[in-house]
Amino acid sequence: MPLQITALLACAITTLALILIFRVIGERQASSVNLGDNGVLKLERKIRAHANLMENAPLFVILIGIAELNSGNTTMLAILSTAFVLGRIGHGYAMAFTDKFVAGRLYGMLTSLITTICAVLYNLFLVLV
Repeated sequence: MPLQITALLACAITTLALILIFRVIGERQASSVNLGDNGVLKLERKIRAHANLMENAPLFVILIGIAELNSGNTTMLAILSTAFVLGRIGHGYAMAFTDKFVAGRLYGMLTSLITTICAVLYNLFLVLV
């Protein structure tokens, strides 16, 4: 069984990760900071935007892949994946491209958390029911 939803999700998240990595690199060059954040708030925000994605995305991708392998509904998985990616875009944009876009950070994180909880519950449903 091909993992088409998982592949598309992984490509979207990797693209977002690359964008955030380039934001960190650009800020490191602009701030002349080689390691850590040296107290530069803009750099710290960009580092955390990337790190937060890397802390949350792998588990979600795994959950979607497992659900897809267990013959989960592709429409459901596509909706969850799309919502997760949109949430991560909102969070990443708020953290790495703006100074005070609190709504993007808040709603992006809430969307990420809700879709992850839904993916956990859907996987439990698939294997227990």
